[in-house]
Order: sequence, then structure tokens, then C-alpha cells
Amino acid sequence: MGCVASNPKSSQKEGSSFSRQTSTFDNDAMRVRTAKLSNAISILQAAPDSNISIFLASIELQSEDVQTLANTTNTTLPSAGLIVDMQNNNLANKAGRYLRMLISKFSRLQTLDLYLSRNCFGNDACRELAEAMPAVTGLKKLRILMEDNNIGCEGPKFIADGLTSLTELTHLELNFRRNRIGSLGIQGFMERFPRNNRIQEFNLDLGYGGIENTGCCELGTLVSKLENVISISFMLERNDINSEGAAGLVRNFGKLNSLKALCLNLARNQISVQGAEALAFALGKVPNLTRLVLNLSEHRIGYGCAKYISQSLSYLVNLEYLDLNLWRNYIGYDGAACISDSLPELHNLAYLKLNLGHNSIGKEACDHIFNAISQLTNLQEIELRFHDSNFIGKLCTVEPVTMIDDQNAENIALCIRKLKNLHRIGITLAENEITSKGTEVISQAIKSFEKLDEVTFDLDLHLLKVDAFSEDKTTLVSYQRL
Repeated sequence: MGCVASNPKSSQKEGSSFSRQTSTFDNDAMRVRTAKLSNAISILQAAPDSNISIFLASIELQSEDVQTLANTTNTTLPSAGLIVDMQNNNLANKAGRYLRMLISKFSRLQTLDLYLSRNCFGNDACRELAEAMPAVTGLKKLRILMEDNNIGCEGPKFIADGLTSLTELTHLELNFRRNRIGSLGIQGFMERFPRNNRIQEFNLDLGYGGIENTGCCELGTLVSKLENVISISFMLERNDINSEGAAGLVRNFGKLNSLKALCLNLARNQISVQGAEALAFALGKVPNLTRLVLNLSEHRIGYGCAKYISQSLSYLVNLEYLDLNLWRNYIGYDGAACISDSLPELHNLAYLKLNLGHNSIGKEACDHIFNAISQLTNLQEIELRFHDSNFIGKLCTVEPVTMIDDQNAENIALCIRKLKNLHRIGITLAENEITSKGTEVISQAIKSFEKLDEVTFDLDLHLLKVDAFSEDKTTLVSYQRL
């Protein structure tokens, strides 16, 4: 094998060119960081009575820069609101100490938003933030987003310690997504969480946190401390939770007499039909709900999933907003029929988002569902997804489905015409047998509306695109084949 001799002068030139490019990039990044930091300092020095927003995300911010901000002024700042966005900077625990110093200068704060995701913060940074809370005891709204850091089981416990000082707090949002929280982290958080609180809105994101069944059950105990809560959101996807954990999570929901809004994201766990039954039973105990978001996607529960969830919907007659995601549960025709039977009871529904993709429901079930939806005359927005495939893997034991066709398109069009209050439509019917004839029927139905804010029809991911609007973007006027 021969060798090709390199040209030293050529290599030197290439290396020199690369160095110049790198230097230019570094200089540009430095200028951006310096400019944004100077702007933030100017805002702090102005000390306005109104809210202060500091945006320093994705600029390679250093801990020393945060220290500079904290030392900008030695006086108490009068602002009632503070937003600090330092996401995606690789900041470490040292920066947490300077953040504490900065926050402590806002003794009159009522709202505090900390966007700290995608850094290198750990438990020590959580402790520093918690130690800032006694300086802002008048807080009513607190948001701390720390997704994708290096936080372990001690971090949430420190944050809970800080909450004990915030006796006026009514809105709390915490995001520990993609950290190493585990069940011990949730146990510590629950034990330290103040019982006598005024929290009305509670949002907690622990997705991909490894909390498992034990942590999920601890959250169920935490719920009992939220006596005044009106809205709860738990984002718990991919946490190795099975039916035992799901049942433990919702066991105290019946005690929440003021609960109006509930979001449960339990996607990509290991919940079986027994878990779906426990969830449904708990939902039936909160009949005052007006808003429900429930994500049970990718569990392969089968018909029982739809059966029990549908039974719970019959108790939730006050719902105005429903987002139900049963993607990839293989509920089949019978499961879809259960869903369609329960929908007409929701007379107050104004928003409906329904994802029944990869459930092998078939064309007949699609007709049943659209017939049910057509009876919900108060609907203003619908977002529906029916994506059935005959190639859905060896784990599926259902028979191949019959694809949605032009006859279904006519029923869809009839449904749309009956919903006179619609101003937003989004429907996905991928992998179907709808031809240009069926598409024309649907487009004519949409044209019958005087005004629509938004229309999205995906009739086939590969064959058809329906997105041509009139000049004012209010009415669909044509379709085209890709």
C-alpha cells in the first residue's frame, strides 16, 4: 500500500485557517455574552418597580458573570416580579450561591421564575436556592425549572425546606425532569413539604426521574397535603411505574374537594388494566373537574384501558376541556366504541383532543366516534388523531384493520358541519384510503364556516396535503396531492 506525503506548508495554512475561524467564533460568543450581561446589569441598576426579566440563556455564561450580577447593587430592589433565564450554560453549583445572593435582594417579590435547565447544577445549588427563600417570604408564585442537570435525591428535599418559609405561596411549579431523583428524592420532598399551605396550583415534572412505584405512592401521600389545590399536574412519563404505583398516586384524589384541573402524564410506563381501573375509579371521585389531561400512551393495556376510562368520563359531566391520549394501547373496535358511548355525556365540552393512534380501531369505530363528537355542539376546538397501521409489530394480537375511506370522509364532513361553534380543527387520519373525492367532501364542509382561526387536516402523511387557505387565512379553499 502506498503512502501520500503531506505538504507541511499546506497543513500549516489549513491549521491557521481553522484557528482563525475558531478565534472568530469565540470572539463573537464573547461579544454576545458581554452585551447581554451589560444589559442585565443596566436593568438591575435601574431598579424598576415593575417586573425585571434577565435573559442570559445559551451564551456560555460563567459563574463569575452571575457573581457580577449579584454584586451589581447593595440595595434592596423594589420589583414585585423577577424572571431569570440562564438555561443551557453549563453553570455549576458555584453559580447557585450567587443566584441566592441575587434573589435575596428582592425582598418584595411576589412572583419568581427561574429557568435553569440544561446546566450542571446539583444538590448544592438546590440548597442555595432554598436558602434564598426566607428573604422573599411574600412570594405568591414560584417556578423553578431545572431539567437535565445533575440533581440527585437530596435536591428536592432542600427545595421543600425552602418552601416552609413561603406561607403566602399559591402557585408552585417545579421541573426536575431528567435528573437522578429516584424514590428517595420523592420521599424526602414529601416529608419536608409544608402541610399548612395555600397552594392552589401545583405542577411537578419528574419525567425520566427513576421514581418507580415507591416514589409514585409518595406523591399520592403528598396530594393529601394540598387541601386548597385547584389545579394539579404530574408529568411522570418513563419512570418504571406499574399498576401499584398508579393506584398509589391517585388514592387521595377524592379528598381534593376544590380540584378543577388535573393533568396526569403516565406515558411509557408499565401500567396494566388494573392500573387503568384504579385511575378511572379515582377520577370518578372528582366530579367537579372542568379540565382533564390524561396520557396513558404506549402501555398496550388493551380494551380494558378504554373501558374503565370511559366509565370515569360518565361522572365528569362538568368537563370543558378534555385531552385524552391512548396512543398504542390496542383498544380495538370495542374500546373505541366505549369512548364514543361516553363522549355525548360531556355537554359542556369546548375543547377535545383525542389520540387513538395505533389502536386498530377500524373504519366503523371511526364513524361511531365522529357521530358522538357531532353531538357536542359547544365544541370550539377539536384535535383528533386516528393513525391505524396493519404493520404494528409482533406484540399486537388484533386482526388487521379496515382503513378509513371516502365513506368515513363523508361522515367526518357531516360531523364538522354540525359543530357550528368551531374555530380550530386539527385531524390526522394517516394511512387511509381516502381519495380526492373524500378530500373534496371534507374541504367543502370546512368552506361552510364563515371563520376558522386554524385548520390542520393530515389525511395521509405521504399522499395528500390539505392546507391551502383564502387570502385572509380563514377558509380552506383547495387541496393538493404531494
